[in-house]
Parts: sequence; structure tokens; C-alpha cells
Amino acid sequence: MSKITVDKKASSTNAGCSEAGSTACSFEGKFVSIAGSRLVVESDHDAKTTYALASNALMTCDGKIGKEETLKAGRKIRVTTQKGNSNMVTGIEWLNKNTSFPALKTAAAK
Repeated sequence: MSKITVDKKASSTNAGCSEAGSTACSFEGKFVSIAGSRLVVESDHDAKTTYALASNALMTCDGKIGKEETLKAGRKIRVTTQKGNSNMVTGIEWLNKNTSFPALKTAAAK
């Protein structure tokens, strides 16, 4: 896999995520594009960040398995990154009919 360059201005997109973190991290943004194994997300501050997209990343729309082809630029998304690697995306959720994302499951909620 090729090296991914992250725009340092956009670090606030996943500011709560830590490279040394012990859990996966999720954050919201706007979908820009997917090209091969690269996902580009726009933050609330109009900064764009490129992430590596895992080959087995789970993609869901309104809580159901979604197809990459239905994901349009500008759509609100929630991105989940790999435990210990905030640049590797393991999940993308987006909304079509629903107005908000379902609550995230936490260790305390299990």
C-alpha cells in the first residue's frame, strides 16, 4: 500500500484520535472522494484530509450495507479508524433517509 499524506491543517478532523490510542476512533465530516485505497474527508473547518482505506472497510448507509457508488461528494459521513492507527479507515457510515447516525456502541454499553 502506498504512503498516505495527511494535511496537518486538518488534524482537528480526528483530534480525539490518538496514534497510541487503545480503541478505535470515530468522527464526522463530509465525503470528498474515494480513489483506490484513499479516502478524502472534509472537516467542519473546510480542511481536507486523506486517509488510507482498509481493503475490508465496512461501508454502511442508514445502518445497512452500502455501496461505494452511492456515496456522493458533500454527503455527511462518520469515519471509524483502526485501533492504534488514526490514518487507517475501517468503516464509513453515511446517511440517505435517516437524519442522524445511530449511537456508537461503547465498551460500557455492551
